Amino acid sequence: MRQTIRGLALGLVGAGLLAASASAAEWRFNNPLPEKRPETKELVQWAEDVKKNSGGEINIKVYSGGSLGLKNPDVLRFLPAGAVDMSLAWANYLGRGAPALGTVFVQGSIGTQDELEKALPVVREIYSEVFAEWGIKATGFVALPMLEASIFCRDQPIRTLAELKGKKLRV
Repeated sequence: MRQTIRGLALGLVGAGLLAASASAAEWRFNNPLPEKRPETKELVQWAEDVKKNSGGEINIKVYSGGSLGLKNPDVLRFLPAGAVDMSLAWANYLGRGAPALGTVFVQGSIGTQDELEKALPVVREIYSEVFAEWGIKATGFVALPMLEASIFCRDQPIRTLAELKGKKLRV
């Protein structure tokens, strides 16, 4: 996971270096994850590595856990407007502005690591195209490990899709 986060982050910076000026720059990075998450610790370490490896020319300040008041569903609006220079974006939260992003990865639709690896090139292409429509350059991707989803029913067990039809689900 550590290498995945650093790879994502380096991809983000790699694209941004072309726009960096000759003088020192401070870039604001929106990280919606809480400070205690291991991914956040990796992002902070990555920001320190960028500063060190750029000779102090690029200083990335990671703002975590909603500290800037920026919400996941609003990435498509605040990133092109310049509220921050970079942000993690969880595509499944962006369906309001870009419905295609909210349905690319329906939880439970990928059952194995093999299926995930086969789907990723198409997923990256869709994400890149939709983000570009909003003026956002997708420069890195993180494929999270497989997640299991459970559905709990109060009154009676559900054992088939037919039994699930018509039930209200809260996710």
